Amino acid sequence: MVLFAVNTANLALWNLSSSSRTPVAVAASALSLAAVVAMVSLVYAEHRYSDSPSLLLSIYLTISILLDIALVRSLFLRGGPLMAIAALTSAALAVKVLLLVLEEAPKHAPAGFEASTEQSSGLWNRTVFWWLNTTFKKGFRSFLTVNDLSALDYHLDSPRLTSSLEHKWNTGM
Repeated sequence: MVLFAVNTANLALWNLSSSSRTPVAVAASALSLAAVVAMVSLVYAEHRYSDSPSLLLSIYLTISILLDIALVRSLFLRGGPLMAIAALTSAALAVKVLLLVLEEAPKHAPAGFEASTEQSSGLWNRTVFWWLNTTFKKGFRSFLTVNDLSALDYHLDSPRLTSSLEHKWNTGM
């Protein structure tokens, strides 16, 4: 909601700024506002219906943050009447960074469902294997046992694979 308000104010400032307003700048600001609306609906759908953080949202936020860093730098370097727009754009950048950090936080599985640590981790946690740090810390402090390890992914669960193999073996498939 904060990102929507910041982008709306940014669009209004681009429309009011007569000295540096261009059709491309206004269109880019309007598209940024539309992207925020799409992102809010994606966040709602992913958190409501998915057990793991959104891959699409993490990729979008990462690329958007990288591009916004260059935009904020350029706006601050131009100075003058664009300082208010630069401040709003940097606020939007800070909110996007916060959203990416929150998206990377592991999701908690619903009751009765035990998700693996890898499955509940975000894109960057899986990319740099950050989700293994808890296992490394346990292994550094004491000897690891089978109970110390996190749960496996559902598709690698032994009882499920065993029953599937027995069924296929018995039916001759």
